[in-house]
Amino acid sequence: MLASVKKAGSLARAARAGQRRFLSIHEYQSVNLLNAYGIPTPKSIAAKTPEEAFNVAKNFGTNKLVIKAQVLAGGRGKGTFENGFKGGVHTIDTPEQAQDIARQMIGANLITKQTGAAGRICNAVMLAERRDPAHEYYVAILNDRVTQGPVLVVSNQGGMNIEEVAEKDPHAIITTPIDAEKGLDPSVALELARTLGFKDAAAQKEAADIFGALYKLFKDKDATQIEINPMAETIDGHVLWYARQFRAIGVSATIFDF
Repeated sequence: MLASVKKAGSLARAARAGQRRFLSIHEYQSVNLLNAYGIPTPKSIAAKTPEEAFNVAKNFGTNKLVIKAQVLAGGRGKGTFENGFKGGVHTIDTPEQAQDIARQMIGANLITKQTGAAGRICNAVMLAERRDPAHEYYVAILNDRVTQGPVLVVSNQGGMNIEEVAEKDPHAIITTPIDAEKGLDPSVALELARTLGFKDAAAQKEAADIFGALYKLFKDKDATQIEINPMAETIDGHVLWYARQFRAIGVSATIFDF
């Protein structure tokens, strides 16, 4: 039932070709977008002042949190703020830590490998629960120029450059056509989740539901490509977007690139 394996790297490059980027949104905004389509993520709340960060952490419901600078650039974790504070991503355990780190991030420019020497201003932070991944997967929906229709591209080797995976181990990439009008057949999605190796029936169902929801987002936003890298199965057996990369490219604009 599943489509034959293809090299996904060429599909990804073709989908990106000719696209122009007009709009990017922050990570916390992408979380809201995914959640609106029923795609689970770690619980995440934005804060625009150190005091807000303190209150968010105090009332979060867990002390195992991560705080992230909301800056439109990659490499935030290894970046440095203009004030000398190092790192745009930190684990925290107390509201006081949240407030202190937010105070050093908000209002300062974060310099990363993508920002240039001037850096980019951090106007907000995002606090998120720490969820430990047991395994990471790659998921994308693309418009295939060969079949002239959408395809679902997945791999159980997520968290890395998918084009490198396709080059080194093409059999790790599975490409499945999607009926543009009917969407992804739930039985096909479930079989795909089993093939990828999700460990039990509950996780397989969660993964299959995400595949279907992602296609609805793809169609509603008139996208030509959507990528989640990685989608993770957590150590407690749930499946979610793990807040590292989410990219959606529309017909004429990138609606999100994190």
